[in-house]
Amino acid sequence: MKNNWSLPDFLLSLEKLQIQPGDTIFIHSNLGMLGLPDKKDDYSKLLYCISNYIGISGSIILPSFTYSFGKNEIFNLNSVLGIKEMGYLSLNAFETGFNRTRDPMFSLLIKGPIYNKVEIIDGYRSFGPGSVFSFLVDENVRILNICTGAGCTLIHELEFRLGAPYRFEKTFHGQSYNAQKKVNEHINWQSYVRDLDDIGSKADFTLLTSTVKSLDFYKEIQLGKGLVSSYKIQDMFSFIKKAIISKPDFLTIRGSQWLM
Repeated sequence: MKNNWSLPDFLLSLEKLQIQPGDTIFIHSNLGMLGLPDKKDDYSKLLYCISNYIGISGSIILPSFTYSFGKNEIFNLNSVLGIKEMGYLSLNAFETGFNRTRDPMFSLLIKGPIYNKVEIIDGYRSFGPGSVFSFLVDENVRILNICTGAGCTLIHELEFRLGAPYRFEKTFHGQSYNAQKKVNEHINWQSYVRDLDDIGSKADFTLLTSTVKSLDFYKEIQLGKGLVSSYKIQDMFSFIKKAIISKPDFLTIRGSQWLM
């Protein structure tokens, strides 16, 4: 097994994962698990290479979650605070001018034409009808996971649609700075949360990852020390619909206990 990786290796992996020019890809990553790149500056060139690969008709989406209202903090579109915890690619996207959505809990960094559609969504919620996440599921975006297994944040939108018994809608109150750096007062924002006192309800995609590895819609290859995977979100939706019929806690810590 090769313990390091290069930009040509990475681009070849995109092809093997059936990612096409023009695709909208939502990236979740843990780059450290790939091992060291052949060249030190490969990290800083990675987003640029992905962008070139999908072309001007393609779009890249990355998480920039801050959970600001849940922490009684003012959400600032222009601040790097919270983005550092999302990993190097999200930080790089912020620093290179990706557009950012205004969600004070689950904001996203977006580059490409899909942002023009996302920008006009004016619902005050993270999940459910009228949300950016609902729109992305309807658009059937492609997930690209770098050393993170099969899970992704859009799965919470799938749980919303399927009425997961361990999650519920909650309204948060707070303030945010808009693009003009002015504070908007008294914003109510709905998010989709779990009962923090119920440890077993915490999201855990271990069982999901082990199950989908053998399915045709899920593509996974070795890169460096890690695994890179991809799938279309609607394919995952179809699978999860069936899986939770017999195992309602399939996507939680309780669900992962079936592997033991």
